[in-house]
Amino acid sequence: YGTLQTAHYTNERPYADYYFDEGWFDFTLNQGGHGDLPIYACYQREHMKKHPGKPFIEGEEMYEFVSTLEPNGSRLCTADMMRRCAYLSVQNGACGYTYGAQGIWDTVLEKPEKPDPRNVFNRLGITWYEAIEGEGAVQMGLMKEFYEREHFSAMRPDYDCFASSLPFADPMIAELYAPHILANPDRTELIAYYLPTVRFPAVLKGLQAKPYRARWFDPRTGAYTPAAEFTPEDGKWEMPVKPDEKDWVLKIETV
Repeated sequence: YGTLQTAHYTNERPYADYYFDEGWFDFTLNQGGHGDLPIYACYQREHMKKHPGKPFIEGEEMYEFVSTLEPNGSRLCTADMMRRCAYLSVQNGACGYTYGAQGIWDTVLEKPEKPDPRNVFNRLGITWYEAIEGEGAVQMGLMKEFYEREHFSAMRPDYDCFASSLPFADPMIAELYAPHILANPDRTELIAYYLPTVRFPAVLKGLQAKPYRARWFDPRTGAYTPAAEFTPEDGKWEMPVKPDEKDWVLKIETV
């Protein structure tokens, strides 16, 4: 019927890339997994560089309430953990993100008498009626509204627009400490995502010689607060420190 078609990819690193030679394959539906393999934006960047022009959607990564699979043991996936994956995906070029919640995903109708360690992804027996109240679902709605309101479809990941004093050569480590940035072609609009781990200074470069304003967006509540008004010097501007140690989004635009 002429609808878009894809396949639910397997969970591996680097990301899978089969079916790219098939005429029916319209977009990548990736499976980042639930903690059993490293979740870093560099894998997404590498995949998209290898397959330019093919839309990318993160289809299954750190569902809320899932029991994670990690080398140091299992833990409950919180809204904070899930939100980090969602924003990292979009900030690094994904055109969409699929939210999921344990208990709905595996249709748990009643609370078990005690946790079952053999239930790999739902060790705590999260039910559908618990999962449907997940705060992460609300935050995904805020995220969707934010990106649509702030013209993200006209932006692309911009890895050349900032200079950082990061002392790390390993890109997996470095990406934990630097803002992840989307920008439109003339850099009159930018969106920067700060992970909780970001604490090193970063300087935007290549900006227009025009007045800008910057506003913080709280991904937990959807509230905006003023951050700064500035005119770049030689196209550069030192980005501000986050309001607190949580993750934050900074919208920067000319006025």
